[in-house]
Amino acid sequence: MSVYRYFASLLDLTDERQRSLTGPAFTLVPHEPDPSQRFVAFFHLTQSRPAGEAFVEAAVETSLDGQRWVAVAVGAEVVGDGVVEDLVEVPILGPRVRAVYRGHAGGQDTTASVCVQLASDAPFRLVEVP
Repeated sequence: MSVYRYFASLLDLTDERQRSLTGPAFTLVPHEPDPSQRFVAFFHLTQSRPAGEAFVEAAVETSLDGQRWVAVAVGAEVVGDGVVEDLVEVPILGPRVRAVYRGHAGGQDTTASVCVQLASDAPFRLVEVP
């Protein structure tokens, strides 16, 4: 069993308009090279006062070159009023990582919050790409 005691935030926001958003890109820097290092993504998504087809979803993406991105962990979707917390194993990561969020407001008063964290069983840090 792995204990994921090291973590960093990829995206943490409250969005009144619920539109799509790509978070900042980070370079993943392990404390020391460890081919057995494991990662999980923690998703905390909320939505309140939704109307119609309102939804919120988030994912973790990775890239080898910072130009082409691939989703490696997708969190559960919130449809309607509620909270979803999801823990998803990340099978592989390239040197760059980011979180993306997609939402659709069904009404003007709909609000959502999205928190995406990356956790590992070994030390690492994220350096934001300028």
